[in-house]
Amino acid sequence: PISTTFLLASGLVGTAILAQILFLDDDALGPGLVLGQLLALALVVRFTALLSTPGLIGVDSWTHLTDYAAAIQTTDSLSAIADVKYRTAPLFHVLVVIAADAIGVGLRAATYVSMGLALPLSTLLLYAIGTLLFDRRWALLAAGLFVMADHVIRWGVHIIPTSMGLVFFLGALAGTTRLLAGDTRRATYAIVVAFGIATALTHQISAFILLVVLGVGAVVGSLGSVLPGDFDRAGSLWPV
Repeated sequence: PISTTFLLASGLVGTAILAQILFLDDDALGPGLVLGQLLALALVVRFTALLSTPGLIGVDSWTHLTDYAAAIQTTDSLSAIADVKYRTAPLFHVLVVIAADAIGVGLRAATYVSMGLALPLSTLLLYAIGTLLFDRRWALLAAGLFVMADHVIRWGVHIIPTSMGLVFFLGALAGTTRLLAGDTRRATYAIVVAFGIATALTHQISAFILLVVLGVGAVVGSLGSVLPGDFDRAGSLWPV
């Protein structure tokens, strides 16, 4: 079957990329090239599933788009979801509606163009975090494992507020990592706050997990600088 062939092919490509990361010499290992390969693989895998499936993937996707987002778009008001729990966390639905109106496409296409792209691109945030913690090789390995992780792929095709919460969580984690590494500029605090608020307005469980992480980070930070402060390791993805 075509699906089996595609899975085998994508698995082989992913294995080849991981092999590059693990076995190439430092001089031959180009982070930009490897990241490009990882992003290409992520986009191909996810959009092959999205575009080859009629309608939407996952039961919750139908509820969030055809019920909540559609109601907001029709009434042009958040009062349309006043009776559901997402009335306090409507950011996903609002952004999908804004994308649909701005581009002039349906809610399904708007979701794919916005969140469908944001999720694979969030791999760059993970790589930026990794460069502050490890050498580039291990940061690339972390990015590769993230791209190919089953739950990350799942939320990349079953696009719901959980998916968007993951993106914002990584943004807040990236800012927190820099704070722990000694970068206490106002811009870094602003990044943590902005992504934290966005997470809270998107997905409550993601927001709770983020609060726990920030709490642990605050405790660790109070004990002194525990992470490498060599900001040059972050490269152009996370400039000082």
